[in-house]
Amino acid sequence: MKRLLLAASAALTVGTVLIPQASFAASTVAVQEAEVLLSGSFEGREGKQGRGTARIILEGGKLFLEFEDFRTSRGPQLEVWIAAGPVRSNSEAEAASYLELAPLQSARQKSQRYELPADFDLDDAKSIVIWCKPFRILFASAELS
Repeated sequence: MKRLLLAASAALTVGTVLIPQASFAASTVAVQEAEVLLSGSFEGREGKQGRGTARIILEGGKLFLEFEDFRTSRGPQLEVWIAAGPVRSNSEAEAASYLELAPLQSARQKSQRYELPADFDLDDAKSIVIWCKPFRILFASAELS
């Protein structure tokens, strides 16, 4: 009787060890990497601070704007724009054709991500602009290439 219990116990242990290995092999998933399409470095403008990297990526069939190591001066109602031309001054910002993308998530949050509209044309992406709407002041911009 003891031999029968030992044999049954051994069979269960072997079966338990083999099942997780088989299910692990079946659950392997391919990871898709993001493709960087455009990028540029932020610079402070009009006496404001600005640093970090902006990049537009393609991931899973969608376009995203990402900020890395980002920082700018604090201000009220800061917005993220994508401009169709270079923006280095208030006058260039006010004259630019742009997409008003979203409120800035944070002036101090180093990593940020914004989804772009499905119909966004990359030919209209020459600069990323951080703009203070109530005071009409350019805080930072990054020229994309």
